[in-house]
Amino acid sequence: MGRAILLISLMVGTIYGGIMLRMQNRILKLPQMKIIQLIEKESECVSDFALRTAVRNSVDLGIQAQAGTLVNLTQRFTNYQIGNCTLDSIQYIFTGSGTQYRAITHVRGNLHGAQIYYPAEIAFNFPMSSLIGKPNAFYLEMDQPQFNPSPNFNHVIDTSPNANHGMFWGDVTTRPMGQGVNGWKCASFGSGGGWIDFAGHSSMVVSSNFSLISFAKIREGRSVSTIVWLASNPYDTNVASGINPGQNLCYKPTGGIWYSGGNIHFSAVNTAYQQATVSVPFTPLGRWPHNRDQWIFFGLTFADGVLKAYINGLPVGTATTSLPLPAIPSTHGFSIGRKDIRNLGAGGVSEYMYMFGLIDQVGLYRRTLTDSEMNGIYNEIISPASMKYIKD
Repeated sequence: MGRAILLISLMVGTIYGGIMLRMQNRILKLPQMKIIQLIEKESECVSDFALRTAVRNSVDLGIQAQAGTLVNLTQRFTNYQIGNCTLDSIQYIFTGSGTQYRAITHVRGNLHGAQIYYPAEIAFNFPMSSLIGKPNAFYLEMDQPQFNPSPNFNHVIDTSPNANHGMFWGDVTTRPMGQGVNGWKCASFGSGGGWIDFAGHSSMVVSSNFSLISFAKIREGRSVSTIVWLASNPYDTNVASGINPGQNLCYKPTGGIWYSGGNIHFSAVNTAYQQATVSVPFTPLGRWPHNRDQWIFFGLTFADGVLKAYINGLPVGTATTSLPLPAIPSTHGFSIGRKDIRNLGAGGVSEYMYMFGLIDQVGLYRRTLTDSEMNGIYNEIISPASMKYIKD
């Protein structure tokens, strides 16, 4: 009996000793475990910084990616140390329009001999407006309560810094129920002839470099429709009179986009009265109530005699005047939905070419946008920024 108790005591002592030894070993490892936890946390913070840097840099880098291309580049760093961590590199992958981004960051941590590798990844499409900005001469986004009739508004709001608000006339109102291309409303132009205009202000006068943008849905079967018109001289006919040179400038805009004769026309006229026009075959497909129609993006840029036309963010043609001169300054404001002609010829009212359909997001930049910028604006409005995924 005594021998059995002795054996049991030895076994219990051995087991207890083993437990205590194991506990001691774990206690001895606590400092190392704590070090690993600290460096992991620090690496995570540095990785967050790296991802934010990747997002911030992606706009400047992605703007160089042309539509339909794939760009894969890696930004490498030498001894970029943050605390006990090192940022080795950030890999950028831009696809499609240059707005679809994927960024991969590589971070290492080293603390008291504990070394870890901390990769992270983010995929998203980034709003180009953060770099390009909204139109800075005027921008009618049409997202406001009813403006015809309206108890609270007597104008169409310009959201640019200049407050160049438009006035509405005739058969034009707003379309509710989320039918705007980027927002809940848009401008609806009926068959009775309606338009929006603004008399003009120095803040929106352009001549040498400018860009026009607009989304539109033109009703099927329509033979004519004006989207946006910056008049060069709305009074000038083919007969010289006083300050009017007799160059038919009432039909030649500083910048204009309109539909007629089965084509969308993009046009500008320089100070030598030379007109640059790009005409692209187009078939209106808009159907009432337009809730299933595709929004079409139209854009125009002008730079001292060179005019470029865009449809859905892509260039569709270039026209050049023989003299590299600026356009006639747009001192007469803007007209949306009809041409600004103040001395009608034999065609009478039909020369206005009233819009029949929907218009939204009409704006004027006081500079010439690049192909990538024009494409970025289109893609951002059609497909707003969104996060795809993040692995951290």
